[in-house]
Amino acid sequence: MNVTVSFSEPNYSSSLGKYYSRLVFCLLAVLAGPFLCGLGIFFAVHSLDPASWPTADGVIEYCKFVRAETDGGQVYRVDVVYSYFAHGVRHRATRFAIGYDMNRWESIESAIYEKVKNARSVTVRYDPENPTNAVLAYGANHVALVVFFFGATNIFVELTVIAHWIFVRRSRKEAEQVVPTGISNKIVITGAFLALLCFLGAAAQTYASNQGILSTLATR
Repeated sequence: MNVTVSFSEPNYSSSLGKYYSRLVFCLLAVLAGPFLCGLGIFFAVHSLDPASWPTADGVIEYCKFVRAETDGGQVYRVDVVYSYFAHGVRHRATRFAIGYDMNRWESIESAIYEKVKNARSVTVRYDPENPTNAVLAYGANHVALVVFFFGATNIFVELTVIAHWIFVRRSRKEAEQVVPTGISNKIVITGAFLALLCFLGAAAQTYASNQGILSTLATR
């Protein structure tokens, strides 16, 4: 009886491709946190630029309190149209503040609406290089703050995973495959707690940024 035995060569190219794909994924995951933190800081700083812009007296032409329903609940915003003179030219604008948009803080938006609605005039801040670009208030962009804290949360999660992996790997080498789960669980719990603090910080800073926008709104 003749027996034929065949051997198949391992597909090294496929294994190598999977290895590089996982490597690229891990690198992107590790870099995501610092990238988001940097992006958040950049936009937060940019949203404070109007603090140094020249000012002009403006007139409110339109003001409306906007209420919308979303899957997460109701959100609010104040829509405005105002006119002002810059370098002898009359301009009209609708931007309230850089990064300003719908948010959940009804009390702050109501205060902004009442302040703008009853104003005889308002201080307009305009970009000296582009006078058509103007705002009524300024403050740290709450979207930028959320991006920053999301990136910080991502960093804490990454550090937790890395610390847990290093601890488990070292414990297996030193204790003959016996891993003291108590300490490793504490690492995970600590990382989760820090990530939760970042999430709560994002919510607090979002509220503070809207308060800051209200405080920089100058009306007469």
